Parts: sequence; C-alpha cells; structure tokens
Amino acid sequence: SSDLVLGVFGVVVIMSLVNITNIRNYWSPVLGNEIIKNTMTVNTFEKIRSNLHFNDNLLTSIGPNRDKIHKIRLF
Repeated sequence: SSDLVLGVFGVVVIMSLVNITNIRNYWSPVLGNEIIKNTMTVNTFEKIRSNLHFNDNLLTSIGPNRDKIHKIRLF
C-alpha cells in the first residue's frame, strides 16, 4: 500500500542520518533504531526496496544524445 512505500522513504531518510554499515543492523536488538523497527520489518523493507526503480528511460534511450549503455554504466 502507499503507507508502506512512504514508510520505506522514511526509513531511508533515517538511514541517511544514522550510518550503520549493514542494512539489517538497523533492525538488530543492539544497534537497531526503534523508529525503523516500529515502521516495518526488515523483510518488508527489503522486498519493497528490491522492487523500487526510479529512472526515466525515455530521457536516456531516445534522441541523438542517447546513451546506449545507460542501464549498465556506473556513473
């Protein structure tokens, strides 16, 4: 639902402020963040995150300045 997607964005914002090397540690009993733990489970977060994709393929795939390998280019 839209509440879960908004929750993912909130979790990502908190993760940008509190730096922990392993994402799963945000849900750990010792290092975890209570706000993140109360928002959603780690499995739900990872499932939504694995399916989110933000890229306007039209901007990079057509026209004279298109980049034919834009999907695999690192930078």
